[in-house]
Amino acid sequence: MKKIAPIVLSVLLLASLSFSLPIEDNEEAKPKANVKESRMNIFVDLGLAAGDFKGFLTGFGFQYGFTPDIFGEIEVDINVNPIKSSFTNTAFGVSMNGVYKIKMSNETKMFVKAGFSSTSLTASYGNVTLESDSQIGLNAGAGMEFALGKKIGARIGSTFKLIFDPSENLSYVKFYGGMYFAF
Repeated sequence: MKKIAPIVLSVLLLASLSFSLPIEDNEEAKPKANVKESRMNIFVDLGLAAGDFKGFLTGFGFQYGFTPDIFGEIEVDINVNPIKSSFTNTAFGVSMNGVYKIKMSNETKMFVKAGFSSTSLTASYGNVTLESDSQIGLNAGAGMEFALGKKIGARIGSTFKLIFDPSENLSYVKFYGGMYFAF
């Protein structure tokens, strides 16, 4: 139950934000010239993880739009010292997600995503380095994108990750913010 509470809280916060935005039905409104609908985006994120993995993380990735609303995403996460121990450890993860974007206004989009991930952990102490096998997992998340110009924008969100380790299942939530670049 303790592991599910942060996930439920983040989903509720994002959902309440999206439902509290005003709805305008103005057919005469024209899209602003500075916002470009893009089929390809790259992004860079910084954030924090909570759960079985804790601490600072960074990520980057690529999105390709199959339609204006549906994107495929490849994301790489690097968690620095996710497990507290005397070892220096780093977790590397690669995720493949499907992303659905909901246009809230000309500059704002809400997104939901889900997919598969592969995570490995590297630990070192002195001259000894140990690397775990890659573990398969699932992830799901939601967030918002805000266009800042023709080809640049900001994004915030959270993603829940479940990693299937042979000895036990690990789970954590990452909260992140970053920038995206359209081309």
